[in-house]
Amino acid sequence: MNLPPKDVAASDLFLKLTSTTRPHRITDIPRKGPDGKPVAEVALVVLSQEEMNVAAAEAERRTRKLLGADIPKKEDARVGYEDCYNNLAAVEILFRACKDPADTSKSAFRTPHEIQSGLTSDEVGVLFNAYLTVQRELGPIVSRMSDDEVEAWIKVLAEGGTSAPLELLSWGALTTLVLSMAKQLHPYLTGKFSDGLLAAEIEKMEAEIAEDDS
Repeated sequence: MNLPPKDVAASDLFLKLTSTTRPHRITDIPRKGPDGKPVAEVALVVLSQEEMNVAAAEAERRTRKLLGADIPKKEDARVGYEDCYNNLAAVEILFRACKDPADTSKSAFRTPHEIQSGLTSDEVGVLFNAYLTVQRELGPIVSRMSDDEVEAWIKVLAEGGTSAPLELLSWGALTTLVLSMAKQLHPYLTGKFSDGLLAAEIEKMEAEIAEDDS
């Protein structure tokens, strides 16, 4: 659900967000033991924007260190660089997202290298895709909104003004909200400013201007 928090002033929303446990999902490590069962499981926790930024920066640093003088220039082919960066970015994100199922405040892996050395590239890919699914389904940012969600956000926008938490919405959700508000507003404007009413409004405004000038 993409509803705004209830009974929380827009100005207090940040405190509410930071004090709330982030959503997670228990997921099997994509490797089975001799008994045919997964060898372990992790809790995939939705990362904050700050954690995603750190993961991206660390992947960039490690890619540059790994390639050294072989980093391609802008005019050169960058397929190898991009592959290396994407692989390391997935590892850095998983290192931060994979938590101990018994205590999500603890990391499931001690270092990113444990993921690289302990899992195959296919297993990293499967686990990373699982994280993307968790982020999409459990994270606060979704691209579709129901009528009830639109109504709830209109209410919090009206009450919160410029401090309303629009940053919680993705571009898709924000677009849906604006279009829904436009559809609701259009009949009101059409009814209020019909030809007759519009002429009356203009005459009223002209009279007020003339009175101010006199």
